[in-house]
Amino acid sequence: MNNTNEQSIDFYKKFQEIKYDMSKASLEDVKNILDHYNQGTIMVNGANYHYDINPLDAACLNERYKQLTRQDHPTFINEQSKILDGLIESGQGLSVDGKPTIYQRLKNNLTGEGLGISILPSKKGSYIDKFDKLKFDMSKASLEDVKDVLDHYDQDSVLIDGMQYHFRPNALQGASLNARYKELTGQDHPTFVKAQQQILDEKIKDGQGLSVNGNPTVYEQLRNNNMTVGNHNHILNRASEILLNPQEASLDDISSLLNYYNGQPVLIDGIAHHSFNDPASAAKLNARYKELTGQDHPVFMEQVPKVIDRLMKDKDMLVNAGAYDTSYFDKLEQIKSGIQQTSETKTDKEAKRVFTEERDKQRQLDASVREQQINAMKQTNQNTQDMQQMVSEIAQDTSIGGMSR
Repeated sequence: MNNTNEQSIDFYKKFQEIKYDMSKASLEDVKNILDHYNQGTIMVNGANYHYDINPLDAACLNERYKQLTRQDHPTFINEQSKILDGLIESGQGLSVDGKPTIYQRLKNNLTGEGLGISILPSKKGSYIDKFDKLKFDMSKASLEDVKDVLDHYDQDSVLIDGMQYHFRPNALQGASLNARYKELTGQDHPTFVKAQQQILDEKIKDGQGLSVNGNPTVYEQLRNNNMTVGNHNHILNRASEILLNPQEASLDDISSLLNYYNGQPVLIDGIAHHSFNDPASAAKLNARYKELTGQDHPVFMEQVPKVIDRLMKDKDMLVNAGAYDTSYFDKLEQIKSGIQQTSETKTDKEAKRVFTEERDKQRQLDASVREQQINAMKQTNQNTQDMQQMVSEIAQDTSIGGMSR
């Protein structure tokens, strides 16, 4: 192969070198490649070769060219429409959820009409890269990173290095991101607010999401603003650690975890954490709580009997399925019996307390009435005495006056 032939295919060699990371391509390389875009065959040693660059790669190359020059490559602009029109006319490309194919979206990028597709020169440092780094602990995410991700929340895919990435945080992740944004700014992110309602409506319409214990799905709870969104440090995120070692847990942790027993799910870092509802585990936590406070936790007393009753209804099915053995249900009966005895004792004490308070109130009232009666009698006697004294004085005055006349 002579130098002329080597130079004629040099652009394609360069393309092979940079196609998987176009952010490293020099302006000279990108220009040389795009100068040959859709330019037909090249003869090398008497043989014709058609070095094809697909329109997705070309669009990404042009994005790199645009990044370096702030304008589109002229050959790309002239040839891209021709290639895309042919592909669209032939029916190539898949339509996902009724949206335009990738070729139609690339065409829309050129015309500015309809749904297009974002093109990134590199994944590194992009909002996709940022999301990958912050999604497991959003409590530490900066405002800049959260904003960058949510600014693109309404998109469904993006083109990088000739590859289409279907990127969008799911509805639960989006809600957690927005909670972090709101924590930092005091308000909801506008793009999130605009897109989230539609996303949730679609999922609810399609019947997505599980209903736990007859409660609405997490999507329905999110739509109705009935779901608590917590951060990475939420107590439910440490539930396993506390349940395994209740003796080492603080009173605050024990009490906080019991407060969520058999409660509503909490959204943490894009995952719905359903609160624990195992009565045996709750009994261990309550024992520790009672050890530290001298009394039972109110949520334990209220919720555990309800859960036990529900499990007892399905006892045969659960035992036959191998989910539990009969000894587990024996333990549940002991737990419920203990709660009932405590409740009865508490009820008796409460009844006695109420009786004593009412008795004391009545005694105080009786004493007050008697005191009023005594005071009234004293006042009556005093008034009688005063009246008698007055009559006596008048009589004396009358008698003296008569003698004078």
